[in-house]
Amino acid sequence: MTRQRRATLPDGFNVRPATMADIDAAVEITNRRSVHDIGEGDMTMARMRMFWTEPERDIATDNWIVASPDGRPVAYADYSEYAPFVENGFDYAVLPDYCGRGLEQAIFDVVEQRARKTVVKAPLGE
Repeated sequence: MTRQRRATLPDGFNVRPATMADIDAAVEITNRRSVHDIGEGDMTMARMRMFWTEPERDIATDNWIVASPDGRPVAYADYSEYAPFVENGFDYAVLPDYCGRGLEQAIFDVVEQRARKTVVKAPLGE
């Protein structure tokens, strides 16, 4: 498998593991993105908490926040893996004002690194 060049974030931005303290920001980012894209946002705190506390999820390795230079969350991503590990997924959202700055590619890179750890769990030949 060929390694691709990793995206670099704009100066001052960083990607870090999410914590439960970030859940409010993730709900806000999701809803603001949805309002921008389709005119409405329907993510609730209860629903996001359900996703973030799934038994299969380790928030420290499966959820990320992209923070702006002032430390404000401006994007988030989460990765989900389910046995037998042949079909997994991820979700992400970037605040509309921050799209097109390279945050998306940086998120994809982090999620790809995480997915590589799951691929080896899949049954041989799948």
